Amino acid sequence: MGSPKCTTPPEVPTDLDPKPATEPEVPTGSGPTRSSAEPHRAFIEAELAKRRNSMAIYQDLVEHHGYDGSYDAVKRYARRVRPSDPKVSCRFETAPGWEAQVDYGEGAPTRDARTGKYRKPRLFVMTLSASRHSFRKVVARSSQQTWCELHEEAFAYFGGAPKTIRLDNLREGGSR
Repeated sequence: MGSPKCTTPPEVPTDLDPKPATEPEVPTGSGPTRSSAEPHRAFIEAELAKRRNSMAIYQDLVEHHGYDGSYDAVKRYARRVRPSDPKVSCRFETAPGWEAQVDYGEGAPTRDARTGKYRKPRLFVMTLSASRHSFRKVVARSSQQTWCELHEEAFAYFGGAPKTIRLDNLREGGSR
């Protein structure tokens, strides 16, 4: 047996080296493409300000302005020029123990096991405003007495009562 032969790796041809990153591989045109809806920018912006949708704007462009481009071009262009409306929300912040919110409403029709008839159960939810911790209960029948008992159960569940209660959908709690 002979000794192993050592060989040097073959040289890599330099003409296979990749092109520099600054040189584009595909020739590009003279800048970004212009939308077929661009000539109608003022009209599109005015209609978007009226909160009209892209389809209605496209139909008006075709019917009244002689537009012969596609709906997708108008939709893309409207998306690009539409002013962004910040989402407005109002959040009530309260100190712990200060406030709870109560919602009392109807649920989906459910079969009563005793009678076999369908009834809409009442849904009670009391949510502490500071922590968003909730007490929830479903009851079959609704009355002022039931409404008061549900509040008492919620207070027992939370271990106390908040200073104020914000009511929603109040029907049973009021006098008749």
